Amino acid sequence: MSTTWTAARRDLYDRVPGLGMNFTAGYAGGYVTTTDHRFVQAGSLAALERYRGGFLFRPDRAAGDQIRPISDISYGSGTLTITHDGPAWSNQTDTNVEVVALDPDLLLKIYNRGLRLLKNPNLIPLAHGPADWDLQASADADWDDTNATFAKQTTVSEVFGSAKRSGSLTLSADGGYTQSAALTNMGRSTAGKLFGIAKADSGTGIGRVVDASGSTLSSVSFSDEEWAYFGKRFDLGSAQKQVRYQLLGTSNGDQIDAQHLWFVKLGDPTFYLPSWLHENATVLGVYRGHYDLPLADADCYLAGAVEVEKLIEGTVYRHYTYPGSAHPHIIRFEKEFMHLLEEPLFVGIEQPWSAPFGGVSAVFSTEASETDCPLDLLQAQVQILLYEEDPERFADRASIALPERAVWAQRFQNPEPEKDTGWDSVFPSAR
Repeated sequence: MSTTWTAARRDLYDRVPGLGMNFTAGYAGGYVTTTDHRFVQAGSLAALERYRGGFLFRPDRAAGDQIRPISDISYGSGTLTITHDGPAWSNQTDTNVEVVALDPDLLLKIYNRGLRLLKNPNLIPLAHGPADWDLQASADADWDDTNATFAKQTTVSEVFGSAKRSGSLTLSADGGYTQSAALTNMGRSTAGKLFGIAKADSGTGIGRVVDASGSTLSSVSFSDEEWAYFGKRFDLGSAQKQVRYQLLGTSNGDQIDAQHLWFVKLGDPTFYLPSWLHENATVLGVYRGHYDLPLADADCYLAGAVEVEKLIEGTVYRHYTYPGSAHPHIIRFEKEFMHLLEEPLFVGIEQPWSAPFGGVSAVFSTEASETDCPLDLLQAQVQILLYEEDPERFADRASIALPERAVWAQRFQNPEPEKDTGWDSVFPSAR
């Protein structure tokens, strides 16, 4: 469930006494007025005293017309008047106003820091290519279409497993397809294996690897409307040294959905994890998937019927980190375990909620900005940061929020398998 910056901030006002309130206001020169019952309590200023030294915030206005420091608060004839420093509002018709104890820009930065500190678990294939093999990027710039349209989608029923989005291919003519925009280099006379998790909403889909000339090296057809996993080997000849991945339909109007489309170079032990996986991400481990329920189409298995086995770091593979480099995270398999590259391998990761799926930025910037971070978990983290920012004003927040954050982190706890069943069981936590 997504939460906007507006909704998150105002929810926090309800959780933290004295942090802020939103209300309907009137304007006159250098002050605003209100008759809101929360402020006008039988002529008492008690409800607003805590905001002396705070700020008036008009979230719907342009940056220069949003924030003014509060200079005075007064009451008379059933109306509360809040006087501010700085220039008069250029717009005096927008009645949506908030009072905030902190500078609203600082509160925004605190929220975005919280999103960077909290982590979201995800699972992607371990692959050598193509670009955007996990299909988590919000755009489809790494794919070129012919007689078809390939677009990203977030409809829940069309996304598999723990992903945020998937790819959708709609044919506009028989034989339409999309293909990876860039060729992936491979050694001549070497071998690879294509993999995919996809389904045919209508018609028949095909996962295919071709060489630089477009000649087919290997392909798998699938026609089920349920998510299918497939894998098949391909071999390059002495004159072939580059490959592409293609996703095809068969007839005009076919609708094919894909969650992951990838291939592996069977002789290459080194995997460069995606560039969007920043150095502040956490690599949880590498996992082998066992698919045991065959479907009617050859080389296809039910994608959800998977047994997951965690591989032993330091024995089967090694994980290297190089902060600031072009490849912050590298996985390298030990020689005696190279045969595992024939099987579907996945890497568990934890990305900051500020850029959780495919590295797509998800920080707050505008009122309509959204996060998928669980709201209670985020609010607990923000309250801890409020205490760090102003220990005197928010003295009680840490003692309240720390156990709350622990409770919500535990609620999102998942088992860490040595060998377990079920796609979602590979995630140890969402914290």
